[in-house]
Amino acid sequence: MKIESIKSFIVFSTLASIAIGLLGGCQKAPPPAPAAPEVTVELPVTKQVYPFFDFTGNTAAFEEVDIRARVTGFLEEIHFKDGDDVKEGDVLFTIEQDVFKATVAQAEAVLEANKAELERAGADLARVEKAVKTGAVSEQEVDLKRAERNVAKAAVAKAEASLDQANLQLSYTKVTSPISGRVSRTLVDPGNLVGPGETTLLTRVVNLDPMYVYSNISERLLVDILQRVKEKTGQENKDNVEIFVGLVGDEGYPHKGKLNFFDNILDQETGTVQIRGVLPNDSGLLYPGMFVRMRIPQKKPVDAILVKEIAIGTDLGGKFLLVVDDQNMVQRRYIETGQQFDDLRVVKDSTDPNKGMKANDRYIVKGLQRARPGRPVTPKTANETAADATDSTEEK
Repeated sequence: MKIESIKSFIVFSTLASIAIGLLGGCQKAPPPAPAAPEVTVELPVTKQVYPFFDFTGNTAAFEEVDIRARVTGFLEEIHFKDGDDVKEGDVLFTIEQDVFKATVAQAEAVLEANKAELERAGADLARVEKAVKTGAVSEQEVDLKRAERNVAKAAVAKAEASLDQANLQLSYTKVTSPISGRVSRTLVDPGNLVGPGETTLLTRVVNLDPMYVYSNISERLLVDILQRVKEKTGQENKDNVEIFVGLVGDEGYPHKGKLNFFDNILDQETGTVQIRGVLPNDSGLLYPGMFVRMRIPQKKPVDAILVKEIAIGTDLGGKFLLVVDDQNMVQRRYIETGQQFDDLRVVKDSTDPNKGMKANDRYIVKGLQRARPGRPVTPKTANETAADATDSTEEK
């Protein structure tokens, strides 16, 4: 029985081995390795750029005047519409004039009376001066008439001053704009009493063209500006420093102006100093109080390597680019970035050979999601990628 069991086991094992062999022979060959994914690569741009300093600021009116009532009276008339553009000297408000006209008339009457008195005193003095020569009157009488003539002359001067003051007060009833600009809304309606006690604020006029822009800059930038203007002109001529301004929603810095002021003391707590630029506002897009971006370019250009901003990635190690080496293998190259110019970003020099970029380094700009560090890719330039797309379209 044992011998038959052993024979049966041997036969079964042999048949099982043959079956396994037959099944193994029916399996397909392993699939070929996938092709390296295609990516679009570019070389860095090498050119001279002007480094710049960016900071934020606020706009302010070139001129701003509060229009106040300088005399007391009821407001009679408003001569503008809210938000109008006005010129220097335009009448904005009229305050009741009756009382002030009466005061002028009274001052004129007093002046005429004093002039008449002066004329009489002068005639009296002339008569006694003739009489004293014949001995008809004494020198004391002459002195008395001369004093009366001088008193009358002083009274005329006083009356003239009173008339000038009365006319001045009358002129204040016509409230005019001292500058050209845009007027705000009226703050007082006709019929209200204005000017008692503290002078009443009626409205405000601002000059919007040109426009000031203020900001606080660092000590480093202040030193740079001072050095630049002295190198160029030999003196602190701030007007030679250009500034560029961008509003919320602007692309770049389309508004160009000049730096025309910086404060005479540095704030030790913040390490900043206030500066002011002036720029034209022909378009009327600038309004006082706007938040703006400001840029001051440096004087001298520098050589720089720039890469496309969209190609830069970020991880825990910092910012990096995916670079394709001579064997078409992907490498992660960490970089230190500088300022941005349009869609390009400056890559700063690095003493570490494993960091930074060289002019002949190929980096991936499209297909980043298909590229993996340490794996091969099929690099193509943008022109080659465009040509392939055109061929594919023609074949269809």
